[in-house]
Amino acid sequence: MCTVITHRQLGHPRTAKKDILVFKLMRSVYCDKSTSSYRRFQYIINQLNTTEFTYDVEHCVNDLHEYQYRETLSNPHYVSGGFHSYASIKRMKKSGMINFLCAAEFIIPKEAKYYINGADNIVSNQIIFKGYLK
Repeated sequence: MCTVITHRQLGHPRTAKKDILVFKLMRSVYCDKSTSSYRRFQYIINQLNTTEFTYDVEHCVNDLHEYQYRETLSNPHYVSGGFHSYASIKRMKKSGMINFLCAAEFIIPKEAKYYINGADNIVSNQIIFKGYLK
């Protein structure tokens, strides 16, 4: 999965001033853990996960809403490595993704680095799995 960002954003992630609630679509469900749809990363409830951002020059957009946003940019860049999520439940539902079992809530913790684009897709270097949406 990739998140499209502008040339100006490249290398300049935001810093979370407070915890940010985000949403992900998950592939498998267990009591206290879940596996992501794309990279099959396993999240354990309330555990802090960290990673580094990686960037890609190739087109790697996963849903129509993100693709339409990419088409408005003259020089798009792609964040491929990081924890990808959606800024809202509404945006998550627009993704059109079908390879998932359930939706879950996550927190991007205060002081984490993140990018958010015009399609309300977020990629962060830290994330905490909080639980499943009912």
